[in-house]
Amino acid sequence: MPRKSKTQSKSAASSEASHWRSLQTQKAKRKVRPQTRQARQRRWLKGLRVTALATLSLLLVGGLAWSVWFANDNWEVLSTPRPESQLQEIQVTTDGVLTRDWIIGHLELSAEPNPLELDLFALKQQLESQPQIASAELRLELPGTLHVDVLEREPVLRMRTRWPDGSTGVALIARDGTVYEGYNYSRERLMRLPGAVGIRLVSTGPGRYEPIQGVDVVADLLEVAAHRAPELSQDWKLISFERFDGDVNAPDALITIYGRYVHEWVFSPAEDFPSQLAAARQLYRQAKSSRLSTLAQVDVSFPDHAFVRAQ
Repeated sequence: MPRKSKTQSKSAASSEASHWRSLQTQKAKRKVRPQTRQARQRRWLKGLRVTALATLSLLLVGGLAWSVWFANDNWEVLSTPRPESQLQEIQVTTDGVLTRDWIIGHLELSAEPNPLELDLFALKQQLESQPQIASAELRLELPGTLHVDVLEREPVLRMRTRWPDGSTGVALIARDGTVYEGYNYSRERLMRLPGAVGIRLVSTGPGRYEPIQGVDVVADLLEVAAHRAPELSQDWKLISFERFDGDVNAPDALITIYGRYVHEWVFSPAEDFPSQLAAARQLYRQAKSSRLSTLAQVDVSFPDHAFVRAQ
């Protein structure tokens, strides 16, 4: 086969180069079409997904590494069971005579109460169901202190009664008419209270009775007398409810008080107590200055009139 000459080789190479340049020039002359909006959005979303997956992978790897480190560093704490919370202290305050043990005993708590399981409203109702307690407030101070604040009823009268079990005893009557047996009062304090007669107790359950109507009015009379006419109130022994049922506007409503020097004092619940007591004190002093031994009755229930009956 005959060998190509150098001239022919150069001519062929030159021809190929010229053809290549022609193709490149044609491609350059072609107009480049711009990307559509949808294409750009697809491309952007694809990049966002790739970035999100990469970030999530880094977070998962980092979280796993931190969990392993924390578990190794705190293994004793994690493996130790957490003890249940226990009520550590009960702080009790009261404005009366009830003792701390009596109040806690009537809460009827379990042996080891969990403070997070205490029903404070139910405990409040439990205490207030005791007639001697007027109101109770309970609050929990975490981690384990229960505060109990108690307001007690004050007795203004006492009366002899027969209890449901057949025994006899002294019942106390508070200003709001509540009747209760009473706990931890001294004998001296109870003996200073006037007695009440003419009352019929109506039981509403074990140790519970319907409130006595009109006691608040009688308590007002006793309070005014203690301040304005103490010599009279010291003479009083019994308060009668036979002619007073709590209705001050009843035409025959009268408060009768039995005393030592004056056997019977009569007051009107509808009239002004200070005026009635002023008239009664004047008659009492006149009788004393006249050296009268006793009086049968002093009646100041009529406006602007007073009646005295000697023995």
